[in-house]
Amino acid sequence: MSIVAEFRLVHPDIPTLDALARADGMALTAEQVIADDPRHPTVFFWAEGEAFDVFEAGIDDDAGICEWERIESLDGRRLYRIDIDGAASVVIYPTDVEVGASRLGFSATAAGLDVRMRFPGRQELETYFARCREQGIDVSLTRLYGSERDDDFLTVSPKQREALVAAAERGYFRVPRESDLSSLAGDLGVSAQSASERLRRGTEALVREAFDVDDRDA
Repeated sequence: MSIVAEFRLVHPDIPTLDALARADGMALTAEQVIADDPRHPTVFFWAEGEAFDVFEAGIDDDAGICEWERIESLDGRRLYRIDIDGAASVVIYPTDVEVGASRLGFSATAAGLDVRMRFPGRQELETYFARCREQGIDVSLTRLYGSERDDDFLTVSPKQREALVAAAERGYFRVPRESDLSSLAGDLGVSAQSASERLRRGTEALVREAFDVDDRDA
């Protein structure tokens, strides 16, 4: 059975992310991807925000982008065609092709690239994440569900998701840790015990769903 995953990819060399980091509040939403050559895809992005000039200066400087064009300006948004350089240090699209995955949608902000993707199965998902990590890309899974239950969130409760995402963003899972449990709990507005329980239960739920772990009697 195919599965659908929603996850965030973070690496400073992912094309457009450095430009977005410079342009406060800008966000991109992909409209279309064309890729005759998987290492040299062309992406059409709608951009929203206030710092268009700063963003455009940033993509001019982005080594991962060989060419770009502003296609349209409409109601405070701009449509861009962005050609990804095949020699860029981080190119993700070939991994999509390798594992037979289909991008259902993706967007980008300064925080990272948020992707919704359909995989043939769990093994392909694991391979995809492994390939990303081999390139030094930080991968954070946020949702995982079966294709026949697209509207059914199978794994993590909203509060658990909030805690897991906050922990990842604040470096709680890094070695060494960049944030402690007390600070994380304060950011979430809960006790340290509650934050710990949400992290533990959310992590367990993700592991069980990602690796098809069944309950076993002790």
